[in-house]
Amino acid sequence: MASNNSQTFSVPFNTFYTDVNIKKYFNNKRIWLRSKIQDSNNWGSVRTFVVGDKNNILFKDSLSYKNSKLKNIKFENNILKLDSSIADFKIISGGFNDGNAIVIQKNNQDYVTSNTERGHFVVLFKNDDLSFVKDFHFDIFGDANKVNDYINLLDTLDNSYLVLFGIKDEGSQNLTTALRNKIKEFGSIYIDSLGFRNSWAMIGRRGAVPGSVPESFKRTFGGRATIDTTINIRNNSGYFETTKLGPVAKWKSLLVYQNLPQGTSITYIPIGIKGDNKVDTLSSLQIVNGSADLGSINANIYPQINLIAKFNSANGVPSPEINKLEINYDGLPELGINYQTVLFNVDSVSPGENINLKFSVVNAGYSDADSVDIKVTDKFSVSDNIILLQRRVNIPQGSKIAMNINFSANNLLGKHNIIIVVDGEDKINEFYKDNNISILHYVIKADSTKPEMQITFDGQQIIDDDFVSAKPDIKIELNSNSSSPITDTSAVSISLNNKPVYFADNTAQLSYTLNSNNPQIVVDYKPVLKDGRYTLKITGRSNSTQFANSIVKEKSFIVSNSLQLLKLYNYPNPFSGSTYFTFKLTKIPDELKIKIFTVAGRLIRVIKLKSTKLNYDFNRIYWNGHDQDGDLLANGTYIYKVILYSGNTTKSVIQKLAIIR
Repeated sequence: MASNNSQTFSVPFNTFYTDVNIKKYFNNKRIWLRSKIQDSNNWGSVRTFVVGDKNNILFKDSLSYKNSKLKNIKFENNILKLDSSIADFKIISGGFNDGNAIVIQKNNQDYVTSNTERGHFVVLFKNDDLSFVKDFHFDIFGDANKVNDYINLLDTLDNSYLVLFGIKDEGSQNLTTALRNKIKEFGSIYIDSLGFRNSWAMIGRRGAVPGSVPESFKRTFGGRATIDTTINIRNNSGYFETTKLGPVAKWKSLLVYQNLPQGTSITYIPIGIKGDNKVDTLSSLQIVNGSADLGSINANIYPQINLIAKFNSANGVPSPEINKLEINYDGLPELGINYQTVLFNVDSVSPGENINLKFSVVNAGYSDADSVDIKVTDKFSVSDNIILLQRRVNIPQGSKIAMNINFSANNLLGKHNIIIVVDGEDKINEFYKDNNISILHYVIKADSTKPEMQITFDGQQIIDDDFVSAKPDIKIELNSNSSSPITDTSAVSISLNNKPVYFADNTAQLSYTLNSNNPQIVVDYKPVLKDGRYTLKITGRSNSTQFANSIVKEKSFIVSNSLQLLKLYNYPNPFSGSTYFTFKLTKIPDELKIKIFTVAGRLIRVIKLKSTKLNYDFNRIYWNGHDQDGDLLANGTYIYKVILYSGNTTKSVIQKLAIIR
């Protein structure tokens, strides 16, 4: 809400997204907006933006430039222009009898690197931004050959340098007429007067009129020569770089409102950012009548960009200025479904019974979504999947498409998952993907006494193709839900890779307990397995009669006695606060380390985990984004290395992560 003109309003929720007409309250104004659910005390985060007539990114006030990078640029009186460089310079020159010292400082930092030596000292700064270039030392008393080196240096300097001179101990011996004349080219009027062990300091520029520059001279026993001055120079170059702009469906145009005095220029350079965060420097934009076409930037390749504006001006010319930048684009589509757009009231059915599913896919974004793949699957097990619908549709912006599916329950008794996936091929660029899937559940059962079964491996639920121990403890819990009791092991049938596993004479691998209450039978199966892929199939019967209903479950898993680290990722990536390292282990190592490095190779964090903290197959390790000292890491790309230690075996995998705040 605007602080001096706030407005509170309530709107009813729609099924998928809710439109709020803010323009009727605040048009062409910057607003600060927050929201909350009615009767809740918790407000959401504050968002600020300018309410206008079209989708664009606008740079016109201090908030819009807040997170941009400004180099030698300032925002003043709603104008972006070249800034000034201001620095305090101080030179202290002491001959042998007057302190025998040399100090050449900018903003209290001494730039003399050999201040224990004797002779002339020269420190160079750039004249346009007062940045340090280099320092030099010439002991012409101790080495007459240094005179030519001194002259040669001065000959290379043009008026783009600010040259700071000073003497320590003695600087007059071997000070030739040629060298004196060369120094006078930088504005000196005292260099001809310099005598034995005198003190002298000057801040000069090539071509300066003698006497027009700061200069100090003291004869022996007259004290130190000192210059203490402040220099303010308007920068002749600088740049401003935006934060990431986008993602968008289409880049359209850049409108530029600028003032370019004669002798100045502003060059606009887009930096294309690909989906994998790799960047390309694109061609400079051609500004014609205050506008540049962005249509040549393919948003499918570069959904995001940075924009760099390079300012240039000659000496004595007013700065070029930007009053406003307007980047126009077509916003992304935003596809999705949620519980309010899906109608499915089925809980349990019998084989052959009709099932109806209705749902709508909504495009709540800012552009059309063409050729969207919609797929609906009835999944029972790894091998039993039935595609109920697969269709490509076009969904215009702001609209929805309705689907109605009728199908019959099959004969596969047990739990089924209806999986609705929108754009499973990931061909549509959107803001969010987590609302593109909906999973519904229903059960096909023979009667109301259908048994239930839970299968765990070493106390853990697994999913298909998980890695497990070579000596797993497989626990099977069968809940009968029947009035007829389970009286023996005939209620549970086990096969491994299509080979039956019998209870008889197999007490080393199989044990069980019967119970009058659920679970009515618990089976412990402890096989010894070799490396390979296995399918465990378990059939459970609700009772020991011929009329029992049954349940069948299959678990596909892998045993590997070789140490491997698989499917290493961190999510989210990039991230701003924290992330999780996820991976699969074929077996549990003695120890695991996660080492995090800068791209320069500096180790900044080590996470250690003992075997007791690790699982077979899937592992998920939290990291809060801080270094070993507990400090929050800066934005950027980092390298992480996951290392496994098992006996004399070491395995490692390297990946990248990015922090963006």
